[in-house]
Amino acid sequence: MYTPELYPTSIRAMGCGVGGAWLKVAAIFAPANVSKTMIGGNLEVAFYILAAVPLLAAITVHFLGIETKRKVLEQLEA
Repeated sequence: MYTPELYPTSIRAMGCGVGGAWLKVAAIFAPANVSKTMIGGNLEVAFYILAAVPLLAAITVHFLGIETKRKVLEQLEA
């Protein structure tokens, strides 16, 4: 719910489209990474890699995100 609010109304569709594109790129590369680590016999590394992505996203939102609580979207565009 936070991600669409982060973009101003005028470019919200573009922001959601870019997010969807990254989702598709991740869906392409994640199975290859998991299979390579499974073949190598180290499944823990695959889970650490898959856990690192949302952790990196959470850290990014924490430091770069803006507070939107009790604000109108028009205020955020200014």
